[in-house]
Amino acid sequence: MEQVQSILERMVAPLKDLRDRGIFTQEEIHSIVQRRRASEMTLQRRSGVRKSDYLRYIEEEVLLERLRKLRKQKVLNEMRNKKKEAEENDQDDDEDDDEQHGRRKKHAYQTSGPGDAHIVSHIHFIYQRTLKKFKYPIDVVLNYAQFARDFKSFHMMSRIYAEGLQHHPREEGLWIEAASFEFFGYVAQDYENGPQIGGETATVVGSSIQNARVLMQRGLRINGKNSQELWLQYFALELHYVQKLRGRREILELGLNKDGLPLEDDSEGSDEENDQGKRGVQLPSTLLLPSQIIFKNAIKAIPDNIQFRLRFVETCRMFPQTEQLEQYVMDSVTEDFGESVEGWVARISYADEGCKKHASKKGKGTADRHAEILDGIYLSANENKVSSTALTLDNADFLLSIGLPAKAEQVLAAAARVDNEDANLQLRWSQVSQRMEAAGMKPPSSSVSILRRALRNIPMHNRSSYLMVLIELMNQIMIMGPPSKAVDEELKALFQKMLLVAQGSDFSARSERKNEEEADNEKLTLAAACLSYFRYSVLNNTSACRSIYTSLLYHSNYGKNCSGMSAGEIQSMRLFYDACIQFEMTNKPNTSKEKKNSHKRQICKLYESAVSFFSGAQSDSRWRKVVDGYRKQLHREKYGL
Repeated sequence: MEQVQSILERMVAPLKDLRDRGIFTQEEIHSIVQRRRASEMTLQRRSGVRKSDYLRYIEEEVLLERLRKLRKQKVLNEMRNKKKEAEENDQDDDEDDDEQHGRRKKHAYQTSGPGDAHIVSHIHFIYQRTLKKFKYPIDVVLNYAQFARDFKSFHMMSRIYAEGLQHHPREEGLWIEAASFEFFGYVAQDYENGPQIGGETATVVGSSIQNARVLMQRGLRINGKNSQELWLQYFALELHYVQKLRGRREILELGLNKDGLPLEDDSEGSDEENDQGKRGVQLPSTLLLPSQIIFKNAIKAIPDNIQFRLRFVETCRMFPQTEQLEQYVMDSVTEDFGESVEGWVARISYADEGCKKHASKKGKGTADRHAEILDGIYLSANENKVSSTALTLDNADFLLSIGLPAKAEQVLAAAARVDNEDANLQLRWSQVSQRMEAAGMKPPSSSVSILRRALRNIPMHNRSSYLMVLIELMNQIMIMGPPSKAVDEELKALFQKMLLVAQGSDFSARSERKNEEEADNEKLTLAAACLSYFRYSVLNNTSACRSIYTSLLYHSNYGKNCSGMSAGEIQSMRLFYDACIQFEMTNKPNTSKEKKNSHKRQICKLYESAVSFFSGAQSDSRWRKVVDGYRKQLHREKYGL
């Protein structure tokens, strides 16, 4: 109790200052004291004190500080308005001007006081007690650092990170955050007023590349040499430093105005000089040596991970003028992974990226030359008998991009014949064949024949691949084939086979290939396929419509509930239900009462099935509204309301 009273007594002067300046009223000050007393009493319990008690106390104080800042801004605005009114009313009276000047001085003196920093200091005090009480938990350390950053307590940042690293030396993220703070520093500004727009240029304080390097090196020593994230961030740190030097040299050599824009120069230079000026100041290649050394040490510590090396290339692409460093990384990939499939894929992807980049900058001639280089790499891979599905698909995409669909079809056909159970190869071969047909070309095999052959070759126990091909075959038949009895029989057999294979399959709306064809792959879902088949039957074979939705909704597990389905698949099922209900509503019988009652029961059964199906997704408010809508329609259909 005495300790609580001692803490509260230290608050008297700051709280009195906040009351005197009109930021808080006497009743609010009393409420603040009572709340703090209750919180302090909770923290002083001998047993049962939880970390959440401290965090709740901190959260309340943070909200109080935000309220104080808003109240202070309101008081200052009111004072400025009064000052402006007084100047307008008394500008001709010298004596009144002197008196007003005295009042202005008094108000200026009262705009700040010890209460302004009191709440933030109190929060720091609570954080320090929390850390000591619970042995510096990592979540509290990170929250404390974020609080200090948000409330401009930069003088505490180094201490927070130092104490946190002493207790959590194995936390890679903490080392990275500490090094980032040491390198980037902070902008010196007033916490109360913030950065002054149009005022003096803000000054960055505490920026030190030496301290940042020491932290990253120490983190690598403590966490071992196998920390990929620390190596990558250390590499990025050096590139940030190079960009900082480049910015300084641009200011010194090019001459920039106060807004950071180049000064106007009437002198005319050569095109080469102008191009160089547009690219920016060229720095000596030796500045990239630290980054190269870091990369060399990183791959020495982690030698067998090609994805780790490619992440260095991705990091280089975040910074300008790092092509030389990118090539250095790719040379190491060629040297160490030259004969592996992953190495070939990485080199081809890098060459393709360079082809696109230079084509956008320098036109068709350069793009053609890069296309020849890329084609040569693919040929070299084939000569070395390096092949994989990913490599073949990338090769086909490249050939299509340069306008060679026939050659792409040959590449896919050869690979698909070797591996006739790969659904991705078969589907891509079918798509290329369909594209050739649409362009007026005659491929060796039609898209439908390719898919039929694939369906015979892929084993049925490989459910996901089998369903992908089966659904695509149904879509192709419905799009390309004219309606006929034979087509209807084939579609019916494929539909029954699809429902049979789908029992227990994990095939869902989530696309297996997350690339530019993701929108096309959305068509390869069971719900979307059933919807397309039902709509096709409504237009061409109405006698099959009722058997379609009966088989799906009542005789298969797929239509029982929506658990495990993605949002897109559930949406397709909703469209399917709506299409079925619309079909039944449109085809109401006008004959005997018995047939009308039977038809009414059929519609009510559809509504009941819809309510049961979507009840599994009621945690989402959108589907909860859908269920309520179906219930209302069911009630209206049953009782004629």
